[in-house]
Amino acid sequence: MKKILLITIFFAILNADEKNELIIDIEQSLMATCCWTGTVYDHGNKEMEIEIASMVNNGKSKPEILSYFTDKYGERVLSCLLYTSPSPRD
Repeated sequence: MKKILLITIFFAILNADEKNELIIDIEQSLMATCCWTGTVYDHGNKEMEIEIASMVNNGKSKPEILSYFTDKYGERVLSCLLYTSPSPRD
């Protein structure tokens, strides 16, 4: 019984760490919309922090969350624009 409890606690902690790492990664990928001078992670924007954490806890992926904020604020919300290779020329 103790082994099952310890294993359950271990996986709960591991899952919490993964979610926390994802939240930090997303906060570093988005500009704080209150002033646009830094990322959510660096500057802090409580409203966005709460929204990001809620989305991660509800199972949303990083691309889904970035897409949500990009749709809401435009590409300038991304702290680093994604590079797409140019189309080949004829």
